[in-house]
Amino acid sequence: MEEVFSSRPDLKDIPLDKYDLQLFTDGSSYMDDGKKVSGYAIVTTEEVIEANPLPGHTSAQLAEILALTRALEISEGKRVNIYTDSKYAFMTVHAHGALYKERGRLSSSGQQVKYAAEITALLDAVWKPRAVSIMHCRGHQKGHDEIPKGNRRADQAAKSAAKPLLPHCQPSRVLLCKLDDHSPMPNYEFYMNWRKFEPNGEFVETVLQRWSTNFELLEENHDYIQWLFPTFEQGRNFYSTPLSPQEKSLMSNASEIQQRLRRAYKMMLNFFDVKLVGENGEDTKVTEVERAENFAERFDNLTINPHNNLRITRVLLSLGELGAEEYQAPLVKFLLKEILIERNLPRMKKSAMNFFVPVVKDVQKRQDLLYFAWRHYQPKEEF
Repeated sequence: MEEVFSSRPDLKDIPLDKYDLQLFTDGSSYMDDGKKVSGYAIVTTEEVIEANPLPGHTSAQLAEILALTRALEISEGKRVNIYTDSKYAFMTVHAHGALYKERGRLSSSGQQVKYAAEITALLDAVWKPRAVSIMHCRGHQKGHDEIPKGNRRADQAAKSAAKPLLPHCQPSRVLLCKLDDHSPMPNYEFYMNWRKFEPNGEFVETVLQRWSTNFELLEENHDYIQWLFPTFEQGRNFYSTPLSPQEKSLMSNASEIQQRLRRAYKMMLNFFDVKLVGENGEDTKVTEVERAENFAERFDNLTINPHNNLRITRVLLSLGELGAEEYQAPLVKFLLKEILIERNLPRMKKSAMNFFVPVVKDVQKRQDLLYFAWRHYQPKEEF
C-alpha cells in the first residue's frame, strides 16, 4: 500500500457496537454457457436487500465496487456495519480511493485510475451513513457464525442475480424478451448511475440533484430528455439509444431505477410548475397533480416554447413503457383541464388530443379522458 488515507475520517474497519444495519455485499462475474454474466447483491443474514444483474462485460472488481456503493446508499442516515470479501473494494474505500480523488482520479504514475467514475461515486456514497464501518472478511468460509453465513448468502445472491430468469412473456415473444449479455444497455446503465448521458452529459444523480431548479438549463439543453425518459423510438438526440425490450424488463423491475424515474418525473413537473398533490416524502405514493405557486410564469414558458409538448409526450410514453403508467392519466387530465376549462396553454390543445391522450395505456382511463375532453371541447364540431 502506497499510503493510508481514509476516504472518511471516522470510517472504521472494526464493527460498530451500536448499529441499525449489518450488511454483506458481493459482486459476481463468471462465464455461463460461453457468455460472461455479472451481478451484485446486498444482503443481511436473513434476507436479500437488493440484487441486480450487471452488463456482461462488468468485471468482478467493478461489481464489488458497485455492490459496496449501493450498500452505502441504502444505509443513508443510519449506523451500519458492512462486510465485503473483496480486498480491492476494501482497500479502495479505506486507502487508495481518497488519494485517487485528491489527485484528480490519477494514480501515482499519473495514469487515469481504472473505474474512475465508479470509485468517485463510491467515495461520495461513503458519506451517506450517519456512521459506518467497512470490514474485509474471507470468502467461502464454512460454519454457522454470522459473518460466514452472511458472506455465503451474498455470494449466492450475486451469482443468481448475474443470471436472471427470463421475464414473463408470451411464448411467441420469448426471443424478444431473452436477455442477450452482449447487447448494449445504455439506458439501463445511465439509470444505474454508471454512465453519463451523451453528448457532453452528466450522471443521472447529478442531473436529479443539481438540475432540478435550474429551469434555464432544463429549457436550453435538449440532450438529457431522451436519456431520462427513454422510449422505443429514436429521439432527436442521435447519441441516445431507443429503449430495448431487455432494458424495459430490467428497468421496470429494478427498485433503484423506479425511484430515480419517479424523481425524474417530479423534476419535470417542477419545471412545468406542476406538483404532486399532498405528497409527504418519497415513500408516499401520490399520482394526482395540481398547479404549483408560480404556474402562470411557467405556463407562459410552455406556450412560448412549444417543443415542450414533445417533451411531455416523451415523458408520458416512457412512464408507460417503464412500469409507471399510473402517472399518465392524472397528468393528462390536469393538462386537459388547463387547456379546455381554464383556457391556458393554447398551443398545447392539438398535442393534448393527438398525442397525450392516445399514449395513456389503461384503456378505461383513456376512454374517460376522451369523454372528459368531449364534454369541454369548444367548438364541439371540431372535436
